[in-house]
Amino acid sequence: MSRGKVALWLVVLAPIWPALLALAVKDGRVALDLGRLGELYAHAHPVTSAWVFGLGYAALLYLVSLPFANASIFDVHWSLLPASVYVLHFALHPSSHPDRTRAVLLTLAIWIWSLRLTGNWLKKGGLGFEDFRYKKFRAEMSPAVFQLFSFVSLFEVQAAMVLAMMMPAWYALRAPGRPVGPLDWVAFAIVISAVAVEWIADLQGMAFRARREAHRRIHPEDLEGDPPRYARFPREGLWRYSRHPNYFGEICVWWGVYLFAVAQSGQWLNWTIVGPITINALFVGGSVRLTEQHERSRKPEYAEYQRTTSRLVPWPPRR
Repeated sequence: MSRGKVALWLVVLAPIWPALLALAVKDGRVALDLGRLGELYAHAHPVTSAWVFGLGYAALLYLVSLPFANASIFDVHWSLLPASVYVLHFALHPSSHPDRTRAVLLTLAIWIWSLRLTGNWLKKGGLGFEDFRYKKFRAEMSPAVFQLFSFVSLFEVQAAMVLAMMMPAWYALRAPGRPVGPLDWVAFAIVISAVAVEWIADLQGMAFRARREAHRRIHPEDLEGDPPRYARFPREGLWRYSRHPNYFGEICVWWGVYLFAVAQSGQWLNWTIVGPITINALFVGGSVRLTEQHERSRKPEYAEYQRTTSRLVPWPPRR
């Protein structure tokens, strides 16, 4: 088997084993003969074991990334780990006793979210794709500094962010809590609606890029100049009302997941609010800022788009 195929199996399929372990453990006893590993899993706090696995697995992924010189290997795990590991781990752990309907709603919501995000990763190129920001960091830093930055920020910190955003899911699944009610259904509707916003924004962005590239092949000169005669970034559909409708949808997804924790506990403010706050900080303070710096450096007309169009929340454009 080629090195690329080995890496593909390791990176994409390895996260499934903790879910299988969770299925093998029932009522505090190991259903399969897993030896000491199964006993440790059954008696460890589910949050503790999730953090041990998440940070350890991120370190393994960092080692896998080295021969491929691709720091984006972790990217797909933003969608794989919550759906294939953490939500099942929290729901099926021997110490968890979730309301069955709430567990189904929450798991289904996260799986639907995961399908869209994983599909988006595949469209970008899968394991052959590396984020332009990581390439920029690699070019600007010395090899040693970049490797330290990559291990800490692009693997371990991202793994911690994924775990943080899943804390409301654990809170909602740890015990039956309050009976399933309207707030659970509102939470589910928010997640599904937010995924729909992301999906529509993806389709509109892809359609625009396809039209732009078709036009470039015939009239390449129209995409040059300041401003160019043909638009270089989408300004139609959702993109007319928000410069980052996909990021807006992603933020809403995790506030929806937090509402499941509120519905279970009856507490509008609990410590797992760290989950959606982490996602807000990631996109508002990181992804949006870096993406817009990149766009303005290559497309001066983007400044006018910034002036007239809401950054995140869809809103009628300013004149």
